[in-house]
Amino acid sequence: MTFAKKVQSAIVAAVAGAAMASTAQAAPETIDVLVLYQPEVSQTTNGRDINARIVSYIEYNNQAYINSGVNLRLRLVAAKPISKGWTYVNSENLDALRRNGEVAAMREQYGADVVSVLNLRQPMQGGYVCGIGYVPSGTSNGQLYSNAESLAFNLVGVDCGYSTFAHEIGHNLALGHSAAQNTGGGIWNWARGHGVYGSFSTIMAYPQSYGTSNQLQRFSNPNIRTCENQPCGVSRNQSNGADAVGNLNALATKLAAFRPTKTTGGTDGGGSDGGGTPTTPTPPATGYTATFEQTTDGWQTYMGGNVARVQTAYAGSYSLRSSSRTAWYSGPGLNVRGVLKTGQDYTFKAQVGLTGYGSSTNSELWAYIVDDRGARWEKLISKAANAGYWNALEGNFKLNTTGNVTQLRLHVFGPSPSYTMYLDAVSITPVN
Repeated sequence: MTFAKKVQSAIVAAVAGAAMASTAQAAPETIDVLVLYQPEVSQTTNGRDINARIVSYIEYNNQAYINSGVNLRLRLVAAKPISKGWTYVNSENLDALRRNGEVAAMREQYGADVVSVLNLRQPMQGGYVCGIGYVPSGTSNGQLYSNAESLAFNLVGVDCGYSTFAHEIGHNLALGHSAAQNTGGGIWNWARGHGVYGSFSTIMAYPQSYGTSNQLQRFSNPNIRTCENQPCGVSRNQSNGADAVGNLNALATKLAAFRPTKTTGGTDGGGSDGGGTPTTPTPPATGYTATFEQTTDGWQTYMGGNVARVQTAYAGSYSLRSSSRTAWYSGPGLNVRGVLKTGQDYTFKAQVGLTGYGSSTNSELWAYIVDDRGARWEKLISKAANAGYWNALEGNFKLNTTGNVTQLRLHVFGPSPSYTMYLDAVSITPVN
């Protein structure tokens, strides 16, 4: 068996194992989401391909649910433009959204449990407001008040990171911020985010409240220890309890029934864009770059581990760190469906940093493709890498797909899980 086939077999076995484990539990409840977007979002870098961005929001959120043990999945039932003057994230625009008759009609049409509007973050002294959403309340025995479904609205600044979308929907599902921010959930005080000072925060907690920029793709759960090798939450029996997953799983059936299901289509992040005729956006002529100076630039963790922006950089001030990796194929991935073009030659350049000193290994670029030929992994580039240094991962590649492409991602793999990996100065440029 060739090395490439061994790699393929290892990844398939790992994914299959995860799938078998998940099927042993009850099938997740489905939250149907209607996403609307203001015209201003198309003028931002993140909003230039808004359909791909929306699919990535759903995918990020669902991966966070999987990482955390949440028995819910989001499904995008429609993505539609709307022009109502709701340019910025603020409470006035959120209230206008909740009261708008046109939005109410679309919510009924698509059977949306939750409605999100993408607009622009609100400037404020010292920073920005990236998102806002209502938090429904209920009784301590887990009964939501009757107005809960009328509060399932949120605003998300498209010029902020993917976690903002997951955070605001979390509010609509009765989650609060964190003990450090002295806020609890809508029903239970412990239904909130968690963090460890100087180490990490989960999605619902503000990382700055814990003296870190390391916000993990996790919801708080005291029963798992995948947050920088520490518990991801605190027992609900303690005064600083943090168990967002306990809240979501307890309320899953009720949350998924805010509106009757009207469609069995849509997407959980890996299929069509939903809400109309799928389109194939024209790839940007200048390709793709990621510096990680402001956001994770679309990179997410896949198949174990955590990714976060940290102040260790090859260029500038920040890079993307991949830590707590569980296998050599754990690491950062980027959804490029609708961004890169099949059959086009590209040049990939990145710097990969590894912890340790002196030992030699490899860093690699792989593609994950799901199309009419099925699901498969293809190794695109492999380069030698030394621990304790920044290493160039460079080369040319071409994505060869067949028919309808439902998933297309690039992954940086290679080093054993004993290495913490850093990624910086990424560029993907079409070859003329």
